[in-house]
Amino acid sequence: MARIMRAITIFQVAICMLAVVTMAILSLVLSPQAVAKRSLNQLARDYYENYYYKQLTNGEEIDQAWFGEYADEGLPAITLRRLLAYDNSFESDFAVCDKKATTVRFKPVAPFGKGDYELVSHLACDEE
Repeated sequence: MARIMRAITIFQVAICMLAVVTMAILSLVLSPQAVAKRSLNQLARDYYENYYYKQLTNGEEIDQAWFGEYADEGLPAITLRRLLAYDNSFESDFAVCDKKATTVRFKPVAPFGKGDYELVSHLACDEE
């Protein structure tokens, strides 16, 4: 009988430990900052590929030299406020973020096509 009680106790402790670990992982994945980071990257990629790139090229052939000048430093930073003006469907994901201080920067990468860039994002969000 003692062996059964000990096995039950060990099983209960293991279940509790599993629950704690699961909650810790979920809090990291579902934290407001994690949600904001994922949404910012998704919104920024859509902005660049479907709007900004067209504005930069004016629908003409790519100016390799012009894009090359921005390869190291990147294009001027775009604020979250500007991104949300483009598409505000993500507005609720950024409730804890400063919309002026949160920025993204696009660094064009050769051959400078629509999807050829590195995305550098900076989140300015409150910890909750």
